[in-house]
Amino acid sequence: MIVEDLQDKHLPNVLSLLPGILICDVSSKQGTKTTETVLQTSRSIEIATTTHLIMLILVITLTLIVMLIVIYMTCVHKKPSRSSRKKGRCKSNGGDSDQHLRAEEILAKVHQFRREKVQLVERIEKGEYGAYWKAIVTGAVGDPSTEMQVMAKEAVEQYDQQMLLKELTSYVRVGHHVNVLNLLGVVTEHMKQGELFLITEFCRFGNLKDFLVQNRYAFRDDSIEQLFAYDSSIATLSTFGVSQSFTKLDLLGWTYQIACGLQYLASRAFFYGNLSAHDVLLGDGNIVKLANFAVPRRLNSSTKLTQKNVQSLERMAPECLQDEGKFTASSDVWSYGVLLWELFSLGSDPCWDMVTHRRLMDSFESGSRLPKPEYADDEVYQIMRCCWHRDPLERPSFTELCFKLFCMIPSQHLRHYEELRNIYCCINAVDSAVLKQD
Repeated sequence: MIVEDLQDKHLPNVLSLLPGILICDVSSKQGTKTTETVLQTSRSIEIATTTHLIMLILVITLTLIVMLIVIYMTCVHKKPSRSSRKKGRCKSNGGDSDQHLRAEEILAKVHQFRREKVQLVERIEKGEYGAYWKAIVTGAVGDPSTEMQVMAKEAVEQYDQQMLLKELTSYVRVGHHVNVLNLLGVVTEHMKQGELFLITEFCRFGNLKDFLVQNRYAFRDDSIEQLFAYDSSIATLSTFGVSQSFTKLDLLGWTYQIACGLQYLASRAFFYGNLSAHDVLLGDGNIVKLANFAVPRRLNSSTKLTQKNVQSLERMAPECLQDEGKFTASSDVWSYGVLLWELFSLGSDPCWDMVTHRRLMDSFESGSRLPKPEYADDEVYQIMRCCWHRDPLERPSFTELCFKLFCMIPSQHLRHYEELRNIYCCINAVDSAVLKQD
């Protein structure tokens, strides 16, 4: 706005009412000089000030809303109980308050067996990761006369209750599968006195390694033409004894079931790294189950490997022998191939003719692989070779292995197995619904 002629009006009064640009031309003998001045009325200044104030209030309000949302989401996810907050004020040997809270939540979700209903019959083994008992549970299904054989695991000196509770958490995370050793419940009545038992399924024929070594004389070496001539009255192990035999078809069925179990564990991000026949248990109905997957040293894909925390280097994939090696589904495929070699050699130990870590790596780099075991045909050995591919991306997935092995086994041999697998899927669906409840 240009003000050129103010006439008789009072200049200050006019300027206070006319915001805009004031152009002033001054002429003299030396010349003409022009200046421009921005004029603001008191009203415009008030409007600008009010606008800035409103914007500031909006920014502060939005910041407070975001902070409240973050605090609310944090509280919803943690849901700390009064007892857990008290425990969080002091440190214990078992870990922080989150671990205590997690253990309390898990214990509240699993079945609680009364101690008087659990009879310890025989100690099967005491090792680095606990003591294992053969036990009998009475009245498990509401009938006082009903007895059920189970395996009870308790803590030992170097594997205390907190470690056992971590294992319990892993069992719950994994869920149920026909080819995985499944959790049945816990005994916690005397937990404060140091007694805690994990109750799992019992596989009365023990691990496959010992079974194959001790019963080699009972193996019937069928020819290729007889491989699929399955006789359930002979091969079913529900009444297996030293007078009965097992065949190549049983070995093939076990390899299929193990692949299905490993596929399921991989879907839950649980990996072995150095799987062996010792980790596979044989139960009634010719069903095999993967064990030892829940111990803390084998939790998930972030587990890093060193020579100190593995038991058997010859079962490990080459990439896991590196300094920053990690357990993955592909590394378990390699170990699975070594496990097949164990099965079809009837429990022999894999020997790469190497001793040291470095020499093993050199052997793998040069393409050295285990020879075909005595009782494996060319098709089975080719599966092993595929599992031992140097490049992890070139190895088959467990889904592919399951399909290939499924096609090699007659359908009548798998009918009972498929029925059991469907039952465990239903159990998982029920457990998932329960665990989601607060």
